[in-house]
Amino acid sequence: MVVPPPPTLNDLKPYLGALLFTASTKARDAAMIDAALAEIELGLKTKSPMRLATASAATGLWCGALVYTEERTPAWWDGGPREQKRELVVVAGKGAHFAVCASDGSLRDRLAVTLKAGTPVERSEMARAFVGPEAKTAWLNGIHAPSDVKADAKMLSGHALEFAIDPLGDQSYFLSALRSRPTIAGLSRTRRRKKIVVQEPAVLGTAPGRARVWLGRPKSWSLFTQELEALLDHLAAGKAVQAPSSYKGLATEIDTIGVLGNAYAISLLPAEITEEDEGVDPVDLELARRWAYATHFDITPGSNGDFDADVSIDGAPVGTVSISLEFDPRTGRAALKASWTKTVPKMSKLRAGLLQAITKRGGSKVYYDCGHSFADDRLFAAGLQDRVFDWTTRDFSSWNIHREKPVVKGKKLVDAILSGKDTSLFDYVIKTYGGQGILACDDGAMEVADFIHLDTVTGSLTLIHVKAAGGKKRKKPGDLPVSVSDYEIVASQAVKNVRHLETSHLLDRLKAGADHEMKRATWVDGVPVSDRSALFAALANRKSSAKCEVIILQPRLTQTEIDHCKQHPASKRGQQFKQLNALMLGTRQAIVSCGGTFTVLAKA
Repeated sequence: MVVPPPPTLNDLKPYLGALLFTASTKARDAAMIDAALAEIELGLKTKSPMRLATASAATGLWCGALVYTEERTPAWWDGGPREQKRELVVVAGKGAHFAVCASDGSLRDRLAVTLKAGTPVERSEMARAFVGPEAKTAWLNGIHAPSDVKADAKMLSGHALEFAIDPLGDQSYFLSALRSRPTIAGLSRTRRRKKIVVQEPAVLGTAPGRARVWLGRPKSWSLFTQELEALLDHLAAGKAVQAPSSYKGLATEIDTIGVLGNAYAISLLPAEITEEDEGVDPVDLELARRWAYATHFDITPGSNGDFDADVSIDGAPVGTVSISLEFDPRTGRAALKASWTKTVPKMSKLRAGLLQAITKRGGSKVYYDCGHSFADDRLFAAGLQDRVFDWTTRDFSSWNIHREKPVVKGKKLVDAILSGKDTSLFDYVIKTYGGQGILACDDGAMEVADFIHLDTVTGSLTLIHVKAAGGKKRKKPGDLPVSVSDYEIVASQAVKNVRHLETSHLLDRLKAGADHEMKRATWVDGVPVSDRSALFAALANRKSSAKCEVIILQPRLTQTEIDHCKQHPASKRGQQFKQLNALMLGTRQAIVSCGGTFTVLAKA
């Protein structure tokens, strides 16, 4: 077998998919390129990489390359022979910036984290330079709690996707990557429109958070260097492309921890809570519910996003946990670290499980009074424009807004609900909605909602989710401060179960639990009945055109607090109110998209 002679730079035709760096030292030109190549060469797990000569173009672009060989066993052949594969790394730079193109994607991803010769260009700078109009493909990642009815991530494809972004429904997604047409000098394509030849901006792919751009494979080394130089020149000039304003409706990632204010709330949302499928172990599900519903954090803010929290579960103190936020500016990732500083005896098992729930990736959200949030190992600022949700207030002066369910000594929950001798929020629902039509309580594991109401005259279906107001009862009415975390769980439950607005799904789910003891908590025109047979029959005959609604009953928020936050939007409470409105608007969008209306009952 004849071995070809070593290639020159002009023999290469690399794929233009580049990581963009800012040099870490004052070295420029050949010295900058050689330093990066030397570091890359040192980290290769292969013998005798071939270093090609470093050369410069007449325009000032400096280039160098490494050709190396890796031996790998075929993935499809266990114990098979090792095969050789040749790989290429190109480093090209101009001024204070350089680009790295690697034929091996795993090496490219590794260099984005480990290369010390440069620091990846910041996300904001990448977005400003390379996110443009006429988006052809968009990759969106969510910062919301996982839900059956809302994708964790999604890819859009079209002609101008900036017009397809939903400013409400997509406000909980951030832009992960995009293929668009930014106007960059030296980057254009010739296109024939009928008999007319026109020049138009090239379609450029960019992943702002990963400091990566891609164009495709140029036809020659000369064209490769020309287009790469155009990208570096554009970046160095600091010119912003005309990004569509609709992108501002998306959540934006924060590049530095220095912008954080004080932490004021933390929500635990274990995956078992939001997935809740039949494959989840019942023991794990019950424990996850305890973390999400019964755990309370009394927070004392620290600095740089850190805080201490006195933790209680079901009202019993567990200890004090110290939580810190560690941020890596090189990767843009953040993580929660937690440790117990004070403990209560006989709570060791609970503390160990709770600590794991706090630090587990994707299981916690932390809210800061500056309006930013921590979720899924990153820091975000919501991109939604400030809009006030249409709150509905009711008089709860005769009800204990801090008690969700009735408690009657010596009785089961279903019997306590049926007794009607209580001032809990469950009793409010029964007395308000139980007098006409059919009302059924579905409280328990895998519940559709706390209550289901069907108007037997109009066919209108209502799912009611109830959550007691957090915090202790105050002497003065209306002085409970706004709280996002109090609404996070119940909003997630409402979105997760929005599919039950479709009658067939609701019937299937209710019939699966027809023998559950809670079936006795059913009323027909105000009269208790022993089972749900009347509800099943009415649902079976319900017209699909009938109206449906989702109600959240959470009287933590008061009219007094709403008025205060509107008058003082820049205050801490005003900022938290903006976050709460964004959460409710996003929840409403998900419900409206499924054909329902959405109402949240607050305290008058």
